[in-house]
Amino acid sequence: MKRPIAACAAAIVMTAPVSSAHTGAEATLKLQGYELGRIAWTNDCRVQDQGYGCPAIGGSPLDQSNRWGIYSYLIEPYSAGRAHNGTSGIKGRPVGQVRNLSFDYTTSGDIPPRSPRIEIVFTNGDYAFLAAPYCGNPIAVSDGQWSRADFTGQRAVNGKTCGLWVNFGQSWSFVSATATKSAWKVFAGANPDLVVQQAGWVYGGDDTAGLPGPPGECCDGEIGSVVMDRLAIHDHMWLAPNVVRHCPDETTC
Repeated sequence: MKRPIAACAAAIVMTAPVSSAHTGAEATLKLQGYELGRIAWTNDCRVQDQGYGCPAIGGSPLDQSNRWGIYSYLIEPYSAGRAHNGTSGIKGRPVGQVRNLSFDYTTSGDIPPRSPRIEIVFTNGDYAFLAAPYCGNPIAVSDGQWSRADFTGQRAVNGKTCGLWVNFGQSWSFVSATATKSAWKVFAGANPDLVVQQAGWVYGGDDTAGLPGPPGECCDGEIGSVVMDRLAIHDHMWLAPNVVRHCPDETTC
């Protein structure tokens, strides 16, 4: 089985500074393309690579600026785009202390069965795929163009559902939200000793190897494109290259 994208070493790196109450490395969001995967802020992608086919769409309708999103485009299977920040406060944190794992994403394009997703690698080598197709719920004001995947906040209520995949020693398990607990809270309650090593948002990659799913889903990598916005990882939510919101609790982000 292939390793998660977060554990791979080779990458094309593009950085976008994020202004907030913090400066330096703590306020830097990194965008990485793997193989023939491309990723950039929507207003920057034409400048960085003429082959992007940049979308006219801006950000999520829940983003008040509604100008910026992160656009990822996969030219061929097994390519990937990744967005991450190593100082969001999640590294070294027990899973029971983690909050705010969510993002908004476009649903009008190609949405593969395992992407887009938040990948979390734990210190013992296990890892989790928080994939939008298993937790996405439509954003009402978007006319069907956007959905939101909130793995730490969404419970199984009012017809909405959410779940996540966890790889324990090369064996996959699916964890579902309940009427009173989010999928992440259910997972953390059953695995209190796990500690986060790193986390990031990923679109594409060889993420289907060995992962069960509904019949007919592709198992040979992914191609397509997506726009993502309002990525929240623990203490940070990114809204634009120079805008980051701090998230002291689940309701803030």
